[in-house]
Amino acid sequence: MKWSGAIAAILFSHLIFSQPVALKGRSDKMYWGKTITAFIYDDYISKTPDELAKTTIDNSGNFELKFDLKETRYVFLQAENYRTGLYCEPGSAYRIGLMRKDSTAIETMTGTITIDLTFFDADSLELNALAAKYESEKQNFVDNNYDLFYKRSGKLAGKIDSFCSRKQKDYSRFFKNTYFKNFLTYSLASLKEKNILKKRDTLYNEFIKGKPILFTHNEYMNFLLDFFDPNLKNAQKTIEFANTINVKSTFSSMMNLFRIDKMFENDTIREMMVLRALAGNFKVSDIKSANVLAMLGQAVKECRSDETRKIAQNLLVKLGKLREGTKAPDFELYDMKGRKVKLSDLAGKHVYLDFWATWCRPCLEEMKMIPPLKKLYGYKISFVSISIDRDTAALHQFLQKNPKYDWTILHYGNQPGVKNDYDVLTIPAYFLINPDGTLRDAPALPPGADLEQEFLVITGKKPNKRIKPE
Repeated sequence: MKWSGAIAAILFSHLIFSQPVALKGRSDKMYWGKTITAFIYDDYISKTPDELAKTTIDNSGNFELKFDLKETRYVFLQAENYRTGLYCEPGSAYRIGLMRKDSTAIETMTGTITIDLTFFDADSLELNALAAKYESEKQNFVDNNYDLFYKRSGKLAGKIDSFCSRKQKDYSRFFKNTYFKNFLTYSLASLKEKNILKKRDTLYNEFIKGKPILFTHNEYMNFLLDFFDPNLKNAQKTIEFANTINVKSTFSSMMNLFRIDKMFENDTIREMMVLRALAGNFKVSDIKSANVLAMLGQAVKECRSDETRKIAQNLLVKLGKLREGTKAPDFELYDMKGRKVKLSDLAGKHVYLDFWATWCRPCLEEMKMIPPLKKLYGYKISFVSISIDRDTAALHQFLQKNPKYDWTILHYGNQPGVKNDYDVLTIPAYFLINPDGTLRDAPALPPGADLEQEFLVITGKKPNKRIKPE
């Protein structure tokens, strides 16, 4: 009976702390028909997205997202590569609007474009309204003192201290909201960091030493990571840093190396910064990436904090993906006839996968080499092309004019995150996947003679004649 009561208490506490959040919105016409996703960061080191909800914006611009939160979080909203966000408090409902992108914003293939969010029927004392009001005041202060910031003038010190004291006083009546109190505290801390006369030891003692570590607080984590950047750079310059990875290759050895810096006296903060340093050096040419992964694997077991163990695990997954022999990220996308195609459906054959767009000239030139390759090797290799065209009408028109492009061609629209899953930064991008769904080559060779040699190995086929573009 006592056990059932304890279990009931645990379940009851879960129901109390996990409360619904509702976002009801309207959008500019440019977002109609797009998938919009709400997510938070699982942690602020790996920045692994944790999807909360997603839906499609209808053809009137309406959408609704519902999810549960245990604590106040900054929630990102993303439609394709357009992103905005808001602070969401458990048990709250928000009426919002997605604004048209700034006409001066430069469109890129993979870059995220920040768009404005508006609130309907907003309460001036609500968290987002308070944050926006303060941010506007802070920006005005920076703009009015631009020359002093630019010149890193010592005259700025008094002005920053005065502004911070004033804002603490102005907003102190809202400090019952703990999230906002910490938001203001660490936003002002970031401003104080710009004061060249303010010693870093003073900032450390005021804002970090002995203070709770707010792993999920957006403003706190931004300040913390920026503050420790100089410490990390100094540590990474040493010969011992590279040797610890390349020779010793143990997480505990790196923890001991970082212990030399007195600002890393807190074990959990030191774990966070060691993990960040390992991730930041993963692709450095003179660092053994396999050793970095091994040290992250050790960290998953050795870190003392649940949060840092989670960070280590997220980094291990993030950095370890797209390596030979690892599972290729699955996807479920629509082809040109509206049929869903999953990568896992193609198991049993090799898959030659590429990302492209109709506006990408190199893509179109290399694409001409695929029809003859498909003709020769299609019996053992599936050819799949994922278009990242935003204009699906242009895609359909292009394919109607090119009927010889008759392999599986998909559009990324309903799963825009597939670009991130495959770390696609430029196009064309190619991948060769084994019949069991593991990666053979990432990146793979582009279409052409060298790729054909690999296809010959896969199929055991003897070369007939040199392929020519069609």
